This record gives sequence, structure tokens and C-alpha cells, in this order.
Amino acid sequence: MENKELIITCVAIILWCIVGGIILDNVLPSIDPLLSGKTQIRVESTAKFNGSIEINTFSNVKANENGSYNRSQFVNSTGYYIYTGDVIRIPIVDGKATFYLPNDVQFFTIYPCGFANSKESENAAVKISFYSNGVLITDAVDVISHGEFWIRFGRSIYDVNGERLFEDSFVDDVDF
Repeated sequence: MENKELIITCVAIILWCIVGGIILDNVLPSIDPLLSGKTQIRVESTAKFNGSIEINTFSNVKANENGSYNRSQFVNSTGYYIYTGDVIRIPIVDGKATFYLPNDVQFFTIYPCGFANSKESENAAVKISFYSNGVLITDAVDVISHGEFWIRFGRSIYDVNGERLFEDSFVDDVDF
């Protein structure tokens, strides 16, 4: 009888460890300690294609006293983004790219479409990831079709700490 109880106890502990590991893996963020203090965009694919993605940056943006931001610093009167920083084209070489945002960037958005210039890459999966301070903030996976792939978190405005800005959080212009 003791052996049967020992086996049941061992099986229960093993199951508890497996379930606990699965829960922790899904709940805790993926942290890369080498990226502490850095903002990184990664592109990964099993297809060895060359191409690019585009990042549009906002620099010299000033917050209002209450921490809000004036709409005119991000969006013009026709609803298009006004990029006050650089437009950065990140080259993808052999299906991979790693890019660290420059220190002067406050906010950025990724163009929603990436490009592949190889017919052999059709139907290959591409993963784009955004890390802030070593923590995965968001990622997107798409399949290359007709030389393009969609970046599902593209056109969202993020600050370099991983916070997403929503257009409805902008305020009509107030004096600084």
C-alpha cells in the first residue's frame, strides 16, 4: 500500500510541476537581460529572404503639465501621422534583422507592411517582435504573400518603454 501512495504522490508532484511551468511560461513576460535599457525590433523567418521594414519616429515631443500630449504633435488636420524624427528602413538579410532604436527616439510606429524581394520566400512565415528593456512587448506573425507581410501591431504608437499611445488620449492643443 505504501508503494501505491508513493507513486500517486510522485505523479501528482510531476503533474503539478508541469502545469505550474506552463502557467508561469504564459503569465510571466519573456525577459532578455542583455536588452536591459534598450528598445529593440527583431525580425525572424525560416526563409532566407532579403527585404525591409520601416520605422517612423517621433522626437522632441513635449508633454503637457498633466502628462497628456497635444494631438498636433502626432497627427495633422487630415488625420495623418506627423513624424518629427527619422524614417528608418531596417534591412532584413537572410530572413533576420535586429535593430536598436536610437536614444533620441521618444515614440515610434512601424509601417504596417514589410517587404520581401525574393520569390522563394512566398508563403514563408515572418515574426516581428518589439522588446523594451529586455521584455517582449508585442509581436506579430504573418506569411509573405506577393512580396509583402503585415505587421499586425504596425501603426500603433509606442514609447520606448513599451507603453502604447492611443489617439483618443491626445488632447486638443494647449500651451506648454
